[in-house]
Amino acid sequence: MKFAVYTKWYWKNSVPSPAELQANMNKSVSGDTTAEDVIWWKIDENHHQSLIIYPSEKIAEEEMAKRQVKREKSSTDNDIVLVEEFMGPIMSRLTEL
Repeated sequence: MKFAVYTKWYWKNSVPSPAELQANMNKSVSGDTTAEDVIWWKIDENHHQSLIIYPSEKIAEEEMAKRQVKREKSSTDNDIVLVEEFMGPIMSRLTEL
């Protein structure tokens, strides 16, 4: 069963442009995860949310320590704070991710 990790982040100096956010994702996530997809979106001037889709809970748990190290670096580098995080199995979906 696929597994999702949702987060919400606060940017003290405002969420960067889509191009900058994509560059940030490419630097911090790309090529170093077994996630099937990572989606980030802006909700207001100071917050973005993310959704990470893993093939299973086991794989999500295996990457947890690596994710935490990246979060600490990103928090320091970008002056951002993790506001909330929820994790759980994907129960249904409209499309294949």
